[in-house]
Amino acid sequence: MIPPANDNGDRIIRLQKHYNSEIELPSSILLGVHATIAKIVHASGMADVIDKTLEEIEDLCYLATDGTPNFLIIFTTYHNDQHYGFLLVTGASRGFGLALVRLLTSLPSSDVGKVFACPRGNSPGLEELAKEFPDRVVIVKLDVTNQESIAKAVIEVEKKLEGKGLDVLINNVGICQYAPNGVKSMDNLEESFTVNVMGVHWVTRAFLPLLYKGNMKKVANISTTLGSITLARAAHYLPAPAYKISKAAMDALTVPYALDYEKEGFTFMALCPGIC
Repeated sequence: MIPPANDNGDRIIRLQKHYNSEIELPSSILLGVHATIAKIVHASGMADVIDKTLEEIEDLCYLATDGTPNFLIIFTTYHNDQHYGFLLVTGASRGFGLALVRLLTSLPSSDVGKVFACPRGNSPGLEELAKEFPDRVVIVKLDVTNQESIAKAVIEVEKKLEGKGLDVLINNVGICQYAPNGVKSMDNLEESFTVNVMGVHWVTRAFLPLLYKGNMKKVANISTTLGSITLARAAHYLPAPAYKISKAAMDALTVPYALDYEKEGFTFMALCPGIC
């Protein structure tokens, strides 16, 4: 069964699916599986989680006819009759962010119309993808640590939307820096907070007006089990205290956003795409 929420409501903002050795999924679609679990949460974003067995959740992961986990679950919670057209992904230059954009553009245009992919700098892989899907992928430069850059990105996205709203914001950008000698040698906490916490806050706040105009009004903050206070001992092996602390803070940031905007029809969630 899904573990009960702790005093901090950890189950609400961090829903983690554990796989056995018989299930093999490419990393580029793992978020879709975890987003499937997010469907169990009511569209308000902070409602009680319906108890489901792992087997029942497993069934939800395979809604697509070809057996591929249905990534659109994150966008279709209680809104299956809508078009999920406009999404924005930060940190889209490489890694998980780029894989996310690639996966979204592989879906039918009737489901996902346009993805605003936001790298900080140049990205050959993303540029190649934009050439392949010129009507589906729009590259918008965005430095989440620079509020002027964020403001410019908002203006550019608003122009491209041509009066329409933004449906989903995925705050994917983040940094993980190491402190080999543990927390006493941590000298990167401020930078980690600037990117992983303040960046998420600044970007979310700036794009709220466009999200208000969207159909879905969903914000997904990409988190990690390494930021879990409950699992801190198990994650102690990784010497990245600033990353863990800042991601825990980002999870905490997700909660007041969810509470503040639930009556406006928003869903805010923190998702762990894999085991870390």
